Amino acid sequence: MTAIVREKRVETGTERTSRFTGHRTDALGSSPFAATVPAVVAAVVFALACLVWLVAGERLPGGRWIVIHIFTLGVLTTSIWGFSLHLAARFTGTAAHAPRLRTRAALALVLSVSIIAMLTGRAGGFHWPLVLGSVGIMAMVAVNLVQLRRLRRAGSNDRFGWVVTQYEHAHLAFLAAAGLGGAMGAGWIPGSIFTAVRTAHIHLNVLGWAGLTVGGTAGRRVRASPLSAGRGRARGGGCGRPRSRWSSGG
Repeated sequence: MTAIVREKRVETGTERTSRFTGHRTDALGSSPFAATVPAVVAAVVFALACLVWLVAGERLPGGRWIVIHIFTLGVLTTSIWGFSLHLAARFTGTAAHAPRLRTRAALALVLSVSIIAMLTGRAGGFHWPLVLGSVGIMAMVAVNLVQLRRLRRAGSNDRFGWVVTQYEHAHLAFLAAAGLGGAMGAGWIPGSIFTAVRTAHIHLNVLGWAGLTVGGTAGRRVRASPLSAGRGRARGGGCGRPRSRWSSGG
């Protein structure tokens, strides 16, 4: 449907100009991604810290380990944590049931402080900040997991409920990875199985936490594309579903 554009003619001396008011009569509302602002702000701050550590090199403590974990925890984890809940609310039509912006901002602050505590404890060799920071990170991801499950169950749109289920599985993978990472950092893993635990920690983060989240979101885009809808109509006679032989009346 083509939008109707209204034009106002304005005389300015001998020159006539146009002002296009568009088809909207009401003011634009808030951004659809406004709920992700706390997570985005935290991720940007961590990204800047990551750049500082890269430029400083050996002049700052932690070395390559802390640079990697500032990025994976501060930037990636915070972004996945914020956007998965936002997208889940959109996919299931439960934005009204999602936590309010102030609640998300408070949770994002707790997550950021926990990440800083864990990184500080690991880089400085402080045991309790590392343990408490790891527990705080896992707690915030667990809270997100509970909220994802609640939104999926309350959803009015079952078409993309499987995407939210993917997000839930990704959160479970992160909890397992974080538990292993915290145990390694605290020195609780024996040397005989340290390499195996480290490998599991990396794979759970890369394939589970990031892979399931990105794969589920990308899969949703593929299933919702006009091309896939057209193929469904071609198979099912226009409704996007395969038509059974019973529906033809024969």
